[in-house]
Amino acid sequence: MEKFLAENGDASIRDILKENDVDDLEVLASMTESDFEKLGIISFGKRRKLVLAIQKLKSIGQNHEPSEQQQGPCDVPVALAYEDAAGDGPSLPDAKRKSNIDLREALSNTFEGKVLCKHLDNGQTLSSKQRIMLVKIAVACLVEKYGLWPPSEQKTLLAKNIVNTWPSTKDTTPMMAGHIDWMKFSPPNPTTMKKHITYFKETFHYRRAFIANLDHSVTDVLDVFPRVQDVDALIAIDFSMMHGDLTADTFISKWSSFREKVMQVGRKEENVTQLVERFKMLTDVDTVCSRVDAVRYLFYNVPEGTHVEGAIEEIKEKGYRQPLIVTIGPPMKPTQFWICLDHIPVPGGSSVVESFDKLFKSFFVFGLDYPPVLMNFYEYFAAFVYEVSNASAVKPLVRTFASSVKAVE
Repeated sequence: MEKFLAENGDASIRDILKENDVDDLEVLASMTESDFEKLGIISFGKRRKLVLAIQKLKSIGQNHEPSEQQQGPCDVPVALAYEDAAGDGPSLPDAKRKSNIDLREALSNTFEGKVLCKHLDNGQTLSSKQRIMLVKIAVACLVEKYGLWPPSEQKTLLAKNIVNTWPSTKDTTPMMAGHIDWMKFSPPNPTTMKKHITYFKETFHYRRAFIANLDHSVTDVLDVFPRVQDVDALIAIDFSMMHGDLTADTFISKWSSFREKVMQVGRKEENVTQLVERFKMLTDVDTVCSRVDAVRYLFYNVPEGTHVEGAIEEIKEKGYRQPLIVTIGPPMKPTQFWICLDHIPVPGGSSVVESFDKLFKSFFVFGLDYPPVLMNFYEYFAAFVYEVSNASAVKPLVRTFASSVKAVE
């Protein structure tokens, strides 16, 4: 334990874990990034480093386990084996065999577990939080009885018995076959990445219907699909499935030539002045802002060394409208890029261009409205750069600017 933390943590992390009685590798290996955050490890980078180190530790341990356990440690919660429990996976030699873990007894040991058990006994479906609790208790039981690498048979047996005891736990989402839960609780790594992307595409229509429900916020969407936060391609995948594959890298591929044309138009001061004056005449004066103010609707910069969580807190305090791009480092040459969605940081990429591409697509993917002061700005990109909206529907001012850019040789 000490050696592991010396290589993958620091004194502050060791103190936090010690204060919370996390004193052996087996307990540590059962923890998730959310667990580390609840303990007060604020730095996103430190949490991710711990999670990746734990995954590596499990992989090393897995390679030294007997063949019966070669399918891996208990890093995929047992309740995610619903597709097997529903009869879609391979059946066991003895279909009547039961898990020797009494999950009902484990639930009765805590007040929250008793409430959950009563909820299940009444045949009610689980909320996201309740499902997480059930999974955590089930995994804890397996780890306590069998250690870090429970036999795969026992994981499957427990999953089957959960569904047989409480049928309401079965994933009945049409055509999903447990995909949503699997993505939610399975950390992405080189081995699982292909499956994550496949399942994400297959849940597209479910996700669109979920997002279309106005009662759901971005936070709700990310709670059901948290992999959007750590699998870089998912927002682009949703956007391309909404508008066609040709839109996937439209902005990034056009950026170099587009940037030069816009700069040439910007150098013609007379045209710019005329456009601004026309804009003031055609638009409610309350929605007109300076170039500096407009940039603030797009970017929020913090100094090098600031954790992204600290930047998010500043955005909360100042009441900045989201989504926007958070940059860390020198304003003209930042080193980190994030998208702030409902006060949740999502990696933005390796450059301002990649970050703006993800920012723009986020409005469509999460069903968000453009900030009023940047309505023309975003409508221009939607109609004339990404070409995902009707150019004839935008304001004459926007079409005039688009014509000026297009006319540049």
